[in-house]
Amino acid sequence: MGSNGSRSASRHNMTAQDIVNECGENNNAKNLHILVTGATSGIGIEISRILALAGAKVYLMGRSETKLQQVLENINKELQEKSSNGSIQGVICDLNSLLSIKQFAEKFTKENTPLNILILNAGVRNGNFAQTVDGLEQVMGVNHIGH
Repeated sequence: MGSNGSRSASRHNMTAQDIVNECGENNNAKNLHILVTGATSGIGIEISRILALAGAKVYLMGRSETKLQQVLENINKELQEKSSNGSIQGVICDLNSLLSIKQFAEKFTKENTPLNILILNAGVRNGNFAQTVDGLEQVMGVNHIGH
């Protein structure tokens, strides 16, 4: 607990693994279906990896099929090595394109896949003005409208 009595005050330095460990066996992720955007780099990879190791079915969203396949291979290897019941699946979607988002949403909905948690991790930061393929300012288009 933080000095003001709130648990969140002490969480600023926790990792995804710390949070899963804190949940304990009774609060595991085994029946959860989780979609992580921006899952091909940084925090997105780590969140996806830890949740899959905890037993969740994790959908990793990325815009680059090459990067996505590499991440899937690495996480699948670890899932097999650690005999995890979790699983991962890659989904291609470019949050820079409203058409790509629409196509993903239609496909995901048609598959009638349950979704318990959505982790909106994708984002861009651009010091110069740039636009999405639809003509929106890129940071607003990807980080807010795209999600």
